[in-house]
This record gives sequence, structure tokens and C-alpha cells, in this order.
Amino acid sequence: MNEPVPKPRPSTREAAEPAPAIYVFPDVLEELRFNAGWRDDRMAGGLLAGRRFLDPDTRAPYIEVEGFLAGTHVVDVGEFSRYLRVQWKAATAGLTYHFSGAEIVGWYLGVPDEERRPGPDEVALHETFFSQPWQRGLWVPARGRPVALAVAGGTFTPEVAVALERAEVAEATGT
Repeated sequence: MNEPVPKPRPSTREAAEPAPAIYVFPDVLEELRFNAGWRDDRMAGGLLAGRRFLDPDTRAPYIEVEGFLAGTHVVDVGEFSRYLRVQWKAATAGLTYHFSGAEIVGWYLGVPDEERRPGPDEVALHETFFSQPWQRGLWVPARGRPVALAVAGGTFTPEVAVALERAEVAEATGT
């Protein structure tokens, strides 16, 4: 596991208060939204690959998501949990191969219906697979604003998630 690196927060097109917990590369968010809307009777799920940082001014942690792994479409969260139990080892191998220097920073669920909200099943998923306090869930409606999710006391606390600007992506990746 990598230690968080001090780095100023990326600039974004939209001002967010409080400061975002998750910054997502725009092409990744676009793909997650596409997967979320692929079928009305399924949700998309997978693992988030990225890096952890510390805001040098506030010392607050944040995550930059540069990709996803082990993506699948499932009927419910229970099926997604079973899928992760089987695919975890392959996903971590894929992480090493496709995202050098990254780590699993959380999970995502993409839903076709903006009305659906995370509940106890998603809390159980988070508590089962994601024990680090900095790991987050990312709830992604096919249309609408993604929400970062932290677990505290057996419930979710919604946090801000935003897409990075293209210039910030170039700076983060060195391209």
C-alpha cells in the first residue's frame, strides 16, 4: 500500500464546497456513466484504480481515480459482492499491469435510475472489501452527478466527487 503524497488539489471547472473527496479523470467518468445506462435491469460495478493524496494546506486526504477494474453488470449488490470474491485476485493483478503505481482506492456502482440510492447492502459491501478509512465508494447514475461515499457508523456519508479538467489530467499523467 502506498502512502499518500502531499499534492495541491486539482483545479476544477465547478467550485465545490466542501472540497471533493474524489477527482475522476473525465474519460473514466464518461465510461462509468455509459456502463450505468447500458441496461435498465442491471447495475454496473467494479473497482476504482488511482492514487491517494494529501492536501498540503488542510492535510485532508483525497483520491484521484484514473481507471477501473473488474467491471461487470449485475442484478444486485449481493451478486456484485460474490463477483468480487471470485475476481479480486485477478483485479489486483490487472492493477499492477494496467495502472503502474496505482492502488485500489474504492469501488463504484453505476445505476440506470437516478432515483435509486445506496443502502445497507452497499454499506455491507464497503465494510467487507474496503477497510481503509480513505477508501471510498462512487455512486454513478447514468445521468446526474456522481457521489462519493464514505462509511461511518454503519451508514454512508455522501461526499463531493468531480471530474478533473483535461489540463489537470495531462499534469497528473505527465502527457
